[in-house]
Order: sequence, then structure tokens, then C-alpha cells
Amino acid sequence: MKFLIHAGLDKAGSTALQAHLYENRSWLAERGVHVLEIALGRFGHRELFRDFNRGLWSRVVDELESARGSGARFALASFEGIAALPEPALDTLADLPGTGDACFLFYLRDQAALLQSGYLQRLKAGPQRYSVLELRENPSLLFETARDYRSMLERFSQRFTHERLRFMSYRAGPGWDIVSDLLDQLGCEEDEDFTRLSMAQNPSLDVPAACLINDRDNDGINASDREQLVDDLLLLIRGEGSGQRYFLNRAAIERLREHYRPSNRQLLRDFGIAEGVDSFFGYDAAIWCDALDDQQMRLRSQRLEFLNRFYRWNGRPLEGVELGMLTSPGSGWKAATGEGLRSDGNESGLAFRIPLSRHAQVLRDIRLCLRGSYPTADCRSRVCLNGVDLGWHNLADWSTDLGAESLGPYRHVELELRHDGSSRYLLQGASFERL
Repeated sequence: MKFLIHAGLDKAGSTALQAHLYENRSWLAERGVHVLEIALGRFGHRELFRDFNRGLWSRVVDELESARGSGARFALASFEGIAALPEPALDTLADLPGTGDACFLFYLRDQAALLQSGYLQRLKAGPQRYSVLELRENPSLLFETARDYRSMLERFSQRFTHERLRFMSYRAGPGWDIVSDLLDQLGCEEDEDFTRLSMAQNPSLDVPAACLINDRDNDGINASDREQLVDDLLLLIRGEGSGQRYFLNRAAIERLREHYRPSNRQLLRDFGIAEGVDSFFGYDAAIWCDALDDQQMRLRSQRLEFLNRFYRWNGRPLEGVELGMLTSPGSGWKAATGEGLRSDGNESGLAFRIPLSRHAQVLRDIRLCLRGSYPTADCRSRVCLNGVDLGWHNLADWSTDLGAESLGPYRHVELELRHDGSSRYLLQGASFERL
């Protein structure tokens, strides 16, 4: 049995790969591939490689022996941060029981693409020192010593033989994906029982979104509002598709590639990889833009204005005056009071949107619940939800299920209520739960 440790790198499909390994671990087990169970999560084996002194590795040895005894061809672990482990951690890893014959698998990506993608990833977490416009003017600001693969992997060469270090090209583009590539290496053929995850596991900003965030950072946006802005932009990207993915021009890309080319070429020589550096790293890929798309940025701004028309509601129960957050001027309600909202005529409406956090991108159906009262028990209201007539209902204690996909790209909900006769409806509480 071979013990294969997927060691990343970051921004080279690691999150997608780990999510698929987790989702398909039973499928893989049936084909002789044992995904290590100790410290396994949807994002690989982070805890296993972050702390070597918790007694986890002694359990790993036992699990590997059990997998070998069951006839597994491969045991598999994954953590994209292995290359960035400090020297003492690498020394410990080299001496740990169970790693004596482990093989480390690295996916290497063209640094000119990786550095742009990495910037957009970091921008999600917080303000960056330089903006997209500044990096376009001076791409050398993107140079990172840690992205010199030969220097990075020299630390591994000092502790592990070359035979235990494997390198694959991360070829982002049509017709290739890292999940299929790893399955090929494991000798597994994907079939209808293999679960493909359709949603991006680590959603990325695009360039128009990054420029908008740069502007807000420059204006001094607070941390809470910034987090909501990032989530909303990722929601728009998810619903409408990504805009420009790269922000450097062609001359800058060539400059970056020339900076790393000698080291990349030597790395391939050192490890006996016959493929040329231009081919291995995909230097023919057009990962540049001649100009930033101002129209995309204007459209994003317009979409954000639309989103901001709706109260951002995470489903926490609302009562009394708080229910006023679900209304807008002219929506047919009297001013909210401690009792709640009372309809002001025969028609009234509610509107809100359900945000998606970048930390929780899984779409789930929800159940919307309203609680209220009428002057008499036989009163009803006609409900229209996002343009769909749901018929007449007594809304004293009413709920309806909303399919995640039915909410549309903006995940907004508009309820139009037409009340029976001259009756006045009092809305006393509203909530929703994710199913």
C-alpha cells in the first residue's frame, strides 16, 4: 500500500479536491483508496499537520496498518499548507512513524496566475497593501520569495528522497480539473456513482469586485460592512457568473514569468521531469487583460444597489418594532409598534433577502414562518411570493417552504399580501429556518 500525501499547493484546486475526497470517501474505499479518517474534515487533514504533538500520528500508524490489512492500494491524506510548514515541523514530519514511505504530491501552477488568484483570495479576508490599479502599474509588487518553487522544495529535498516528491502541473482551463487528474493517478475511473459537487468550494472574487472593494477600503469601510460587501459580491458572482479573473497586462505577465522561469526550469531538471518549463507551467495560457472592464464594474455597482433595497435577514426571529425592517415606504403597513405591523388597507407587502456567507456556500431550502392575528378567525389573505400566486391562507400561524434554487440569483423574497375584505392583519412575528 502506498501512502500519498497531497501537499497542495494553495490556489491550485486544493479545496475542491478535499471536498470531493470527503464526499466520495466510501466510493474511493470500494476501489482500494483509503482516505485517512483521523482529523478528516471537508477541508482535508488540517489538524493532523498543524500539531504533531497531540498523539494523532500514533493513531495514524494504526489506521494505516488496518487499511493495509483490508487490501487498500492507497492511503490518502491532504493538507495544502505542508509546503509552508516551518523547519522544526518538517523535521518532526520526517521522523514520524507512518511517514517512512509516504509520497508527497504537489500541484504546481504558473506563478503569474497563482499570484493574481492569491491576491483576490487574500482580499476577501481583509484590506491589502496595494490595490489592483497599483499592481497593474508595478507588477513587481507581487513578487513573493515563497512562490519560488525550487527554493520552497529544497527544504523537502533535505529531508526526503526525490523519489518521494512528485510534481504535477496544475492546468487550469477547459477539459482539465484536479479531481479527474488525481483519480487517474489513483487508477480510479469516475462513474455515475461518483458525486460531483457543482458549487465552488472556495469562491473567488473577480477583478470588478476587487476594484469595488479596493475603493471601499480606501474610503475606510468598517470590518462588519466590509464582510457583508464581500459576501454580497460573491453572491452576485455566483448568480451571474465571474467577470475578469486576471488584472495584469500581458507585459506584466511576461515579466513575472521571466522572473520565475530560471528557477522553474532548474526544478524540472533536478527532479528529472522531461517536459519543458513552458509546457509544464502552461505559459501559453492567456492570463492577462489589456484593460479593466469598466462596464462590469458599473453593473456590479448597480446590482449592489438593488441588493441594498432588501433587508439582509439571516432568519433570526423578529417581533414587534423589529418587523419594520422587512418593510419599505408604501408597502401597506402602519408604523411598527410593540404589537407588530398592522396592515393599512387591503394590500401590504414584505421584502428581504437571504445572504450567503463565503464561509457557508451550501444552498439549503428554507421554511418561512409568519405569526399574526385577524379581527375574526375566518379571515384570510391571498399570498403572492416572488410573483407566484400561492392562494388564500390564514396567516395567524402560517409557513411555506422555499426551494433554494427558486430564490433566484439575488436570493430575495417579496411577499405581496391581499387581505380579505376590510379586515386588518396584525403581523406579530416572522422567522425562517434552513431545512
